Amino acid sequence: MAVGKTVEVNDLCQNLVQALNIVMSLDSQPDQRIEAYKFCEEVKENSPCLTICGRLMSTKTNSAVVRHFGLQLLEHCIKFRWNNMNQEEKLQLKEDVLKIIAEGTLPIMEEEAHIKDVASRLVVEMAKREWPQQWPEMLDELKALCKKGKTQTDLVLLVLVRLVEDVICFNLLPTQRRRDIQQALNVQLGNIFEFICHLLKHHASTFQQLQKNCSSEEQRLEAMAHGQIAKGALRTLAGFLEWVSMSQVMANGSSLLLVLCSLLNNPVLQMDAADALLLILNPKHKNPTAWVRLPRMAKGEDRKPLLMLFNDAAMLSMLQAAESAHEAGLNEKGYLFLKRICQLLVGLGLRLAGIWGVDSKVERPSNFKEFLTSMLAFTNHLSQYLSSLVESMWIIFLQHKIISNDPIMLEFLPQLLQSHTTKIAKCGHPSGDYSPSCQYSRLDFEGDEEFSAFFASYRAQLGECVRLCCRLQPEIAFQIAKDSLLHLLAEPIDTGCSSGQGSGLCTFSSPSFLKWDAMATFLENTMSQLFSALEKKGLGKPPAEEGLAMMRQVLDYNSNDPLVHSSCLSCVSALLPFLSFNSFMLSQVLDKLLNAVTFSLNNDHPPGHNVPINRAVKNLRRHACSSLVKISRDQPELLMCLFENFFTRVKALHLDDRVSGLEKCSLMEALVLISNHFHSYDRQKSFLADILTTAQSIWLSDEWHKALWDPVEFISFVGLDRTPMPDNRDDPTGPRRGQLIYCVNVILGVLKRSRWPSNMETAQAGGFVLYEAVSALPVFRNACMEQVGRMLDDLLGLVRTYHCLWLTENQAHVSEDYRLAFTIMEVEKYTALGLAMPVTNQLEYMRSAVERMQSFLTTLYDTCCHVLGNAGLSLGQEFYKVPRLAESMLDTAWRHLDALPDYRLRSFIKSFLKPFVLNCPAHGFVSVLQPLLPPFMTFMMQSLMKKWQAVEQQATESNPEAEQVDNVQEILDTELTRLLTRDYFDLLCFCVSTKKNMEITGPESEAVKKVAEASKVEMNDGEEPMMATEQSWLPDFSEITELGKFILSNEQMAETLTLTAFHALAWKDGFTAHKSGSYICWAIIKQITLGSLPPESITWMFTCILRGLETHGQHDGCRTVLNNLAFKAYEHLRPMYQEVNDVMKQVPQIALQSLQHYDDWLLNLKGLANTPEKRRRECFKKMLNGVVATNIAQLFHKKVHIPNLPRFIKPPKPAVGIEDMRQEDISLTALFDPRSEGL
Repeated sequence: MAVGKTVEVNDLCQNLVQALNIVMSLDSQPDQRIEAYKFCEEVKENSPCLTICGRLMSTKTNSAVVRHFGLQLLEHCIKFRWNNMNQEEKLQLKEDVLKIIAEGTLPIMEEEAHIKDVASRLVVEMAKREWPQQWPEMLDELKALCKKGKTQTDLVLLVLVRLVEDVICFNLLPTQRRRDIQQALNVQLGNIFEFICHLLKHHASTFQQLQKNCSSEEQRLEAMAHGQIAKGALRTLAGFLEWVSMSQVMANGSSLLLVLCSLLNNPVLQMDAADALLLILNPKHKNPTAWVRLPRMAKGEDRKPLLMLFNDAAMLSMLQAAESAHEAGLNEKGYLFLKRICQLLVGLGLRLAGIWGVDSKVERPSNFKEFLTSMLAFTNHLSQYLSSLVESMWIIFLQHKIISNDPIMLEFLPQLLQSHTTKIAKCGHPSGDYSPSCQYSRLDFEGDEEFSAFFASYRAQLGECVRLCCRLQPEIAFQIAKDSLLHLLAEPIDTGCSSGQGSGLCTFSSPSFLKWDAMATFLENTMSQLFSALEKKGLGKPPAEEGLAMMRQVLDYNSNDPLVHSSCLSCVSALLPFLSFNSFMLSQVLDKLLNAVTFSLNNDHPPGHNVPINRAVKNLRRHACSSLVKISRDQPELLMCLFENFFTRVKALHLDDRVSGLEKCSLMEALVLISNHFHSYDRQKSFLADILTTAQSIWLSDEWHKALWDPVEFISFVGLDRTPMPDNRDDPTGPRRGQLIYCVNVILGVLKRSRWPSNMETAQAGGFVLYEAVSALPVFRNACMEQVGRMLDDLLGLVRTYHCLWLTENQAHVSEDYRLAFTIMEVEKYTALGLAMPVTNQLEYMRSAVERMQSFLTTLYDTCCHVLGNAGLSLGQEFYKVPRLAESMLDTAWRHLDALPDYRLRSFIKSFLKPFVLNCPAHGFVSVLQPLLPPFMTFMMQSLMKKWQAVEQQATESNPEAEQVDNVQEILDTELTRLLTRDYFDLLCFCVSTKKNMEITGPESEAVKKVAEASKVEMNDGEEPMMATEQSWLPDFSEITELGKFILSNEQMAETLTLTAFHALAWKDGFTAHKSGSYICWAIIKQITLGSLPPESITWMFTCILRGLETHGQHDGCRTVLNNLAFKAYEHLRPMYQEVNDVMKQVPQIALQSLQHYDDWLLNLKGLANTPEKRRRECFKKMLNGVVATNIAQLFHKKVHIPNLPRFIKPPKPAVGIEDMRQEDISLTALFDPRSEGL
């Protein structure tokens, strides 16, 4: 190098060092640091002597920061200048890099980790560009480097693992280079794997020996160096274990598995060894800290070798490691390793379950009992996370045909059930200290919200395990439940507070409540399977006497604590099936439940005093009412015997001031459920008229009629014009709000519970069936139609009034303080933002007056929407035949929808409009839907387009001051717009596209199916949709529904639907674009014929598809849908409209020759038939690549270009001509020679 250039390079290096010092200094000013950054980046991009600077700065005499930057300069050269280098420069750089690794590094325990990382990346980047074609000796050179020292060995291991990660795991290479390198890895895999295993065994054994005989500091450092290499070998091994074949792992007599098991007891190497074993058991389980999942399904021959881990030596190593980690106490590192061992043992158990019974040679392991003992110990561990890991294995074992009947497995079921009686208790919140599990939860979860989400899944696992155990050993399960319940009944109440502290009542963390709650859950899961399990196993009748004795003791148990009393009622509900053996106890059960409806604490005031009630008492009362509803639903025949007595007591409770409106509604629902079994239309109709008398007298009064129809009167009626009262007792309008909620809930309760008989013969005999004069199809009558119909008019008026409340002129009448009641509720806000609600003490939290009013307004509107939505399903065709139904709704529920905020309009769509439209029979399309849908669809189209335009405008405009103030509100508004759009498109998809596997359900399903079967009438969604309820469905829509055809046949609705659906493709919501593109847009395009639409409309539609692809094409899911939509649309429209071809020509970067060739295929029907659709689809997809926008994460990313190298040339097979074949003997005649035994 010339002297002048040397001086220039040295000066540049000094300037770079100064810039780095400025960047890393804490005292540097921001503008200085920015200038230093710019200088460093400018040198990277423009300096011609970058490699020389990199070599000089990376020498080991420099500081770690300078060395790291020097190595980064070399990496930048390889990444971005390699393609412009000549061969000599490449060889020189390669030699420099290998020399740095061989001589330019510090001893292994002194070298910084980030220096090792960037040094290894240099070799990996060169390998990605040169190996194997132009650097075939790379592996040999790496092996030679290992002989230079321990640091070089560690770097070589890093090179191998980084190469595997980039090529196979992260897939960061072009397809051809990836294929070349992966092929070379597969060819050399045996040698590489043997090399890594050799390093592991050698350095691990040396490390363990030096650990035992470590008597000096030098020996300690030597041992640590060997341990560092062993850890590196384990991590490199983990990178290969994710994809290598099982034969490589099990080579040399499974010595690798034995070595890994032996390392589990080494504190330094045990974590990495456990990770490697986890990857062997489940190659796809890349995150060992995640919850255990079922292993990847593989062939039995692949799974079978892993069962060698059940041998005594391997199992002993794992169990000893677990025991040592447990005995070390609660520390984060030891607990993390304990979770690894638990995952390892669970994965091994799942492997055993996957092959036991499949392979006849696989039998019960000799140490299966010790294995189950360890699993039971993990189940009983104080950490609920560890217990949840094991639950997945227990469930698989209990569902396994062979393992579940194994004698050793059956021996453990009583212990497993006994442990679940306590494990099912809801304790262990990270914020608490009332349970030892809380300490472990603080290590596993960030807060109570995350723990609550986990525990819901965990308790479901525990319940499933209890049910499976009960199916296998019902008598033992019942006995354990009985003993636990009797023991709990004899225990005194323990609130967890010392005497003189607290209120003397249990809280959610009190020991007694936790035990009772766990007992109720365990008993419910046991009783749900007991009767069927006893019958299936032929063990005779259920233990009726014991069950009735248990119920008697529970009924005799009295507690003044509302939480314990509520759990006691849950136990009563669980034991209800025993009432079929002794119906005389039903009266005692009713006494217990009805007394709980009026339960009060000793300090509560007597009846007649309007005082706030303890929240726990409220929950208890509602629990009692729910239990009565459950009995009325599940065992109505028992209540029919005591119906008069029950009816009398319920009527008395309706007059009791201590019973709230919601509790009265629940009691009325119980009565309606029982009345369904009168099986007499006239009797049920008369009965419903009787129980609705009170509600109708209030609802239909002149005062209420005026308030329900006049917004200003309504504001005064419910107290919105008053100053909020701190205490609800002082608010004179509070009782009116309570009555209003009561009446609306009564209407909803009667609608939801009143049903005609499911049996056709019973329905006909009871007078529930009328027949249409024309079609002779049955029309079912609901006994509540007349009574509810009288109340629906004013309910529609209430909906109209509610909409008017949001108008400016009516908001002027609302008190200033109460205007906050019209804002979105906190729970809705958190749900819209995708956040978990903060956990609060629900027993102590008291809402403010504004929060109570906000809850009232929200509940009132939601309930009204549910009433109107359930009317079609419950009342059937009678409802849709009501005279002037559409005109009435247009004048009420359809008025002032534009005034509603998004969070209320969602209720209108989901709770009212969707079930109302989907349950409408075909004869109501013209009379009901045709007047209602066009104005609503037009309103939604205009509203959504305006909202999404505002979202786009917010994204493009930037105002820092406003962002600080309105950032949360802006995000909330955007999310509400997104959710409203999704709800609306969900409705449109159900209307337009056929849902496969949709079965007729509901109260008249059986009868209608029989009639349809008898009359050979083929029913579809369009004829009797009122008998179908919402179900989970697969997104596979093949045809247009009858309602969809009706909508597309109406010019106004078809135009509105088309505009909405195609505009939605470009709105910034992938979910909406996916649904619109999959189900609505193609349904519309499929109906287009030649001349049915003007060319301008076709151009606009196809342009919208491409705009959608531009907006969402960066996301794989949406890109696939929109590519398919564009492909289908082009092939359908191109033969009819030249305009779509003109649009395609405007696609950026499109090859016009390819487009012309594609058109030739398409317009030539013969050529189209001979070209596979997959090929056409791929060609079309490539032509649209220019439309797809760049992902925001890649906008400023400097692209790395890795060119392909010449392919490996395989020697061609020698071609044999016909003449040669005639001269040569190719053994064809031998096939027909009976003497050819070899063949």
